[in-house]
Amino acid sequence: MAGRGVSAHTRVRTRPNHLATPVLQRDARALIGLLAVLEGEIMASRLDAPLLKRVSQRFASAGMTANDASDRELRQALNNLNQRLQYAIGGYSDPPRSTPFLSPTLSVSMKMSQAPST
Repeated sequence: MAGRGVSAHTRVRTRPNHLATPVLQRDARALIGLLAVLEGEIMASRLDAPLLKRVSQRFASAGMTANDASDRELRQALNNLNQRLQYAIGGYSDPPRSTPFLSPTLSVSMKMSQAPST
């Protein structure tokens, strides 16, 4: 980072109604990397069940997934958080849209409910 003219102590910019104390860029970048590792380990089914359950419970308690979230839903929540952190450190000019995971059944039922009635 220092090579790019950015100090390791550069703080993440804050927005109204967000963090009272900014997070250091290096901390945010470490969290981004950690989230990516977790997402990859879950995708490869290499996270042991007790740890996977604890991570899932943490996301559910924060309101980021349902209590009974699937591995795929948890991976999407990890990715969404990762993207929001990327935005917070200036990686994107516009806030990323969170992408909820919809099961195929739910996705089809939502499409049917949105179809125009005849």
